[in-house]
Amino acid sequence: MSKLTPKQERFCQEFLIDLNATKAAERAGFSEGTAAQQGYQLLKKPHVQEEITRLQIERADRVQAAGDDVLIRLDTMANVDVIEYFDDNGAFKSLKEIPPEIRKCIESIEVFEEYDVINGRRIKIGEIKKIRFGSKIRSNELLGKHRGHWKEKVELSGKVSFEQFIAGSNTKNQGK
Repeated sequence: MSKLTPKQERFCQEFLIDLNATKAAERAGFSEGTAAQQGYQLLKKPHVQEEITRLQIERADRVQAAGDDVLIRLDTMANVDVIEYFDDNGAFKSLKEIPPEIRKCIESIEVFEEYDVINGRRIKIGEIKKIRFGSKIRSNELLGKHRGHWKEKVELSGKVSFEQFIAGSNTKNQGK
């Protein structure tokens, strides 16, 4: 594999951000006037393609672990039984009694304490806890999308090479 120049290395890293060769070339230090052409030319170079592929694989390995954690949490939220939060008497368990994976399904807790003054002393006479859980509907929706139960419809027509596609998307994205 040919040695990449520092600008080429930077281009490869920047390209992964938005897959826009023109913007990646600009961020890598190429002039705005030549960035589109430079980006196009860089994508044609085998050693640049190899580096982009290597970086994508590296990122995929990192993201897979984090992605698995997200899926596990979504699955827990979608399937948690509210009984997990209450003791046998129907009182909310202390947070330490709730398993960590179940606790992570709680979005927020608000505690309102009510006091009265009796014989000149302030005494707590009540407490209200508002517990907001993660949305089961949203968790199920995201899991369904991930598992392919709902597909976004994308229509494509015509034939273009990878280089043409990248060059075309770069000109469309330049004004953004």
